[in-house]
Order: sequence, then C-alpha cells, then structure tokens
Amino acid sequence: MYFGEPVGIGGIILWLLNLLNFLLLVYVIISWLQVFRVDLGPFRSVARFLDSIFEPMLAPIRRLVPPEKLGGIDISPLILIIAVQVVAQFVAHQIGP
Repeated sequence: MYFGEPVGIGGIILWLLNLLNFLLLVYVIISWLQVFRVDLGPFRSVARFLDSIFEPMLAPIRRLVPPEKLGGIDISPLILIIAVQVVAQFVAHQIGP
C-alpha cells in the first residue's frame, strides 16, 4: 500500500491483523527476556500492556494445548499467529487483488 491509495475496510482489517501479529512477536520476545531475568527497565509498562492484550487470547489455547504436556514448551503464541494468518488470508481473498 502506498500513499494516496484508497483503503477500504478490508485493507484496514488486514493492517490490524498484521499489527496484531507483530505485537504478538514482540510479546513473545519480551516474555523470553523475562524468563532469562533480563531487566526490562522502561519497557515494563509495554510488557504489562501486551500481557493485558494477549493473555486473554492465549489462555484458552493453553487450556487446549497445555505446555506441561509438551515438556514445558508453550506453543500457544504459534497457534495464535497461525490463526491470525488464516483469518488474514480469508479477508485478503474476500477483498480481492
């Protein structure tokens, strides 16, 4: 998308889904840093904000696929990323080229 191009509701939805995936990746990286006890300093508020966004989305997935059953590996963010991508592909197909 470049400047001046008209954007419909489908384009806005795709943009928001891409933003959601980007923020989810940031959330995952921050959670890894917290596991390794890296001091987040001024980014603590960002971590809390992202936690408030993604924990309600990830909790139901964790109930379906508990990390304890996978040797402690939490794949819920991966499943959420795939689900968001599937929705984005559906939206992209609906709005056309």
